[in-house]
Amino acid sequence: DNCKEEYSPDPEAMQSIGLTSEMLSGKRIFRSRGCPVCLNTGYLGRTGIFELMLIDDEIQSLILKTSDSNTIKQKAVEKGMATLSRDGAQKVLEGVTTIEEIFRVAHQ
Repeated sequence: DNCKEEYSPDPEAMQSIGLTSEMLSGKRIFRSRGCPVCLNTGYLGRTGIFELMLIDDEIQSLILKTSDSNTIKQKAVEKGMATLSRDGAQKVLEGVTTIEEIFRVAHQ
């Protein structure tokens, strides 16, 4: 919070973590700058991003059929699963972290 600065991200950066212009409407987006408090890293402390898949009967059936992980994940996302990118994008919209940091962590 000591050195974050507001900016307008380019469309490619927004798309890289699944943000759209509509999602940014009325929101302030920040990037890290660095200061003595954060030892010029732009970040201080840790914030988790999480992927959560709720297992219902349909997902359980796919698991028991030993479906490949991509099929299971695709069905879970269709049913509203929170992916790392989606959770990270929400934290960007809340001003907790930056697009660059979410891209670095979630797209390895």
